[in-house]
Amino acid sequence: MEEVLQNHFSDRTSSKTIHDRFCLQILPKLHHKIQWLDLHTLSMKDVLRAADYPHLHTLGLYEINEQSARNLFTDEILSPGIFKNQITTLIITIEYQDDDDEEMFLSVGNIYSYIFTAFSSSISLRICEASYENRVRLFIDDLFPNIRSSTLRSLNINLQCFDDFLVILDGRFNQLEILDIKLCNVHYPHRTKNEGNLLNLNYFSLDVTLTMCDYYETILPPPLSNENIITRLPKARHSRCHAYSYPSLTKSYDYVTNSFPGGLFSHVRRVVLYDERPFEHELFLRACKSFPFLTQLAVTDEKSQYKNNSNNENLLPVEFTHLNRLIMIDVHDDYIEQFLFDTKIKIIDI
Repeated sequence: MEEVLQNHFSDRTSSKTIHDRFCLQILPKLHHKIQWLDLHTLSMKDVLRAADYPHLHTLGLYEINEQSARNLFTDEILSPGIFKNQITTLIITIEYQDDDDEEMFLSVGNIYSYIFTAFSSSISLRICEASYENRVRLFIDDLFPNIRSSTLRSLNINLQCFDDFLVILDGRFNQLEILDIKLCNVHYPHRTKNEGNLLNLNYFSLDVTLTMCDYYETILPPPLSNENIITRLPKARHSRCHAYSYPSLTKSYDYVTNSFPGGLFSHVRRVVLYDERPFEHELFLRACKSFPFLTQLAVTDEKSQYKNNSNNENLLPVEFTHLNRLIMIDVHDDYIEQFLFDTKIKIIDI
């Protein structure tokens, strides 16, 4: 059902009868109190056109696609009115199922183009995909010249590659104070080095897999510095690391190894465990504490565990309270037994 909590309206309609009642009877009575709307793609236009919302400033739109974005963001009533003049904070999740990258880039680019055309006064923008499959990425090219803003102070998006990241820094978002970027593919940039500055930037997060030489050559020089960047490297000639501002807002944490130091990552929903050394019970306990709202876990390790965890009564229990998807690829039987039969590891939702 739909519910209104204080000044925040959340759309969870599953019944057309309930939906019509809210749009025709309830929302017209409460419209002047609502400051935040969370809406699903199937009902967002009906709800937004059901009444005037004079105090609305935050809008969440979930599971939109190119068609629903075009239909909503080009609306002759909403676009020049509430979108342009009122919404300062915008949260969007994009639904895309096709595996064709070229079609995805074009579709996502069009969605971004609609957004920046309609919401020209927004201060905070967060766009991510509806799932955690890394299918939805923005590839910026000359087809979308209006992906820019002189008002945005906070930007959180997924990009295709490092060249797209450099485009973000070329002056088209010159008022940014918070920048949170996830790169899905990393190649050495083809663009010339960007020498611009984001003078107001005070928070920066970049979720990306890079070799350290690329990291020092492409990220740390201007316009970004290494201040407040945390880097953790195991003592090895070649290794992976995670570099991030703290606290991290990333939704996905890939390539967690035995050297993972722990911490609290309350925004992470998807984790990939990968190592050439066996995972022991202590790592799963550390992961459980570090990722308390984890919903998807992937494990890859072909090595047998050193310890017989299932017979160790002294081990502390591990409970993944929100996990609903477990992926095991090229794993030793020890891990299958540990997750399916070991009483020390409990998965509540699967």
